[in-house]
Amino acid sequence: MKINVKDTLIEKYLSQKELNILVANIYNSYLEECPYEVNKETVKEFNTSSNPVYFAFLKALDIDHEDYEFSRLSKAYHIDEFKELDLNEYQSNAYYKNIKIKEHKYKKWTLGYSSYHPYECFLYDELDIHQKDYYKEISKFGYFKEEFKYIEVKEGDTTWMSITPHEINTMKDDISLVKGDILVLGLGLGYFPYMAHLKNDINSITIIEKDENIIDLFKEEILPNFNKNKITIIKDDAINYLSKLNKHFDYIYCDLYHNANDALPIYLKVNRFEKTLPTTTFLYWIEESILALLRRYFLTIFEENLNGYTYKDYQLSKSFDDELLNRLFKYMQNKSFNSREELDEFLSSKNLKNIAKAI
Repeated sequence: MKINVKDTLIEKYLSQKELNILVANIYNSYLEECPYEVNKETVKEFNTSSNPVYFAFLKALDIDHEDYEFSRLSKAYHIDEFKELDLNEYQSNAYYKNIKIKEHKYKKWTLGYSSYHPYECFLYDELDIHQKDYYKEISKFGYFKEEFKYIEVKEGDTTWMSITPHEINTMKDDISLVKGDILVLGLGLGYFPYMAHLKNDINSITIIEKDENIIDLFKEEILPNFNKNKITIIKDDAINYLSKLNKHFDYIYCDLYHNANDALPIYLKVNRFEKTLPTTTFLYWIEESILALLRRYFLTIFEENLNGYTYKDYQLSKSFDDELLNRLFKYMQNKSFNSREELDEFLSSKNLKNIAKAI
């Protein structure tokens, strides 16, 4: 790999990557450690301020609102722009209106309702990527002023499946695209299949799910609300099913993971089938977040190149991270970069999607 640009340019991408990770960690700290500490009471404390939800968020994380460096970071990443979401918009969603469940234990799971409390902050949509800012990643956090209930499945204290505003917003564009015959990889609580099957231009939806318990739960609680003539559920591993696929689908929608970290290994496996199924359009849940993570791996290779890493440093593989970095280094060996434009093109989501098929 030859990088014929100034080190200071590469360092701008690397610095932005580190800031992206820092901001993601701030949000994750809130979600993991104090998700309920922004509420009616704490927001009321700051009612005299111009941004009470933001100040309550800072208090939850024990961040001084007068910290100059954090204020700069907050403005740059729109951390201070929590969005008030419209409760009616989500409650009028067809899935929420029509899917009714009874709360009960089902084998190892508990099916029921959870809720976002008033002013509780949460991730509600996909990342925004700002290419002109060296691929800055902007997360979208919002809240409701009133309680919002949603369906979830838990095992003990761990939520495995849920239908929240994040699922609704991150699936909306793909639902609008699909038509004809669709293959859905992963069942969950069936939000994507349900919303898709309501469309007149959908002929059939085949769902692949390997967990028989999920299938049984879905058939008992969710499927009665569907037009069953459009739905086929097959118990199988998604990759195994794709490897022996002998039927044409217009679209394949992949939803086999919980987040981008879980998704990346699966995404790379499923992507390989795009070459063998050229007349099928593949869609992936939270694809922009997955590609943002893949972009970070490439930026790690750029950083290691600045630090003098060579071919011999990419031979051992003790983890998925090692294996992926080795594969990416091999892919990049004969690449050269002579301008920021070439770097931006290489790191673009469009190009990363093509690379995912090649590696």
